[in-house]
Amino acid sequence: APYMAPTPFRGKRCASRYVYRMAETIAEIKGLSREEVERITTENGMRLFGIPEDRVKVLIHRQSIVHSMVEWADRTVYAEMGRPDMRDCIRYAASAPRIAPADIPPLDFAAIGSLTFAEPDTETFPLLDAARQAVRTGGTAPAGLIAADEEAVEAFLGGEIGFTEVSSFVVETLGKIGIYWNVNGETAAYTASEARRVCRGLIDRTKRM
Repeated sequence: APYMAPTPFRGKRCASRYVYRMAETIAEIKGLSREEVERITTENGMRLFGIPEDRVKVLIHRQSIVHSMVEWADRTVYAEMGRPDMRDCIRYAASAPRIAPADIPPLDFAAIGSLTFAEPDTETFPLLDAARQAVRTGGTAPAGLIAADEEAVEAFLGGEIGFTEVSSFVVETLGKIGIYWNVNGETAAYTASEARRVCRGLIDRTKRM
């Protein structure tokens, strides 16, 4: 993932703004929009490496210590671990291929205590399934989903809607916009613009009720 929260959501209504702020920070450092960060992350797994949607699996790792794992032919697994701090990743990318020294404390595994992994709760967080459906639909559907999500997240960060309402507005928006099968810069931009407009309209209408 392009961003990970050190204290992930532990309940339906116990949400933090940390994840979204971190996404904005990374996007600003790299000179990209948050939409571009999310798009690039999706393409890394599905397009650049030719991995179909049904082979992309999601695990929830609350401690955000394990950042990547590789399984070898003999089924042994090598894990890359580090602090839940994106500055480490940025430093690594900026200094590659060498490893730059860092004046930071080492990982304290005794303090961490345990590393846990769990299946995602798609009932609480339905956007994961919505994203998979957008990928299966194809065309400009993923562009519409990202744009609607971005609009709803802005409303959440601005205190206009609750965290659990983000997914509701995104899913409803996807059912109201057109999808173009000829994907290019123009159709993707139009779908994104339409998704933002529709999502904003739904939010404004709800605020007036």
